[in-house]
Amino acid sequence: NMTLPDHIAHFLKNKPKNAIDLFANFYKCYSSFGQQEVEATKTTLAFGTKKRYCYVYQFGKNFISCSLKLNELHENPAIFFKCGQLSKDSYVHHFRLYEKEDITPALKKYMKMALERNQAD
Repeated sequence: NMTLPDHIAHFLKNKPKNAIDLFANFYKCYSSFGQQEVEATKTTLAFGTKKRYCYVYQFGKNFISCSLKLNELHENPAIFFKCGQLSKDSYVHHFRLYEKEDITPALKKYMKMALERNQAD
């Protein structure tokens, strides 16, 4: 069981237990790709240093809602419930995790793409 950094644990303090577990698993998965910078804003947990590439913005009783920023649009209804264009080369992709198994190999591929986008430049 992984310990979350203090500022993240503090942010999650009053969130539903299930949402905290889902986030901890998501964070652990992202951390397995390399060291992750996560900042707590007023309402979200934002991943990324140079560029924010992932947000966890909703902590429900039985899910968390997240978004990934990618350089191009990836319409994949099996994973993303909403996609939108932010700018010329920035597209936001929204997904929800209800259980640990929702982090599929396909989702991991997009998570890595979003991370690589942050590391570019």
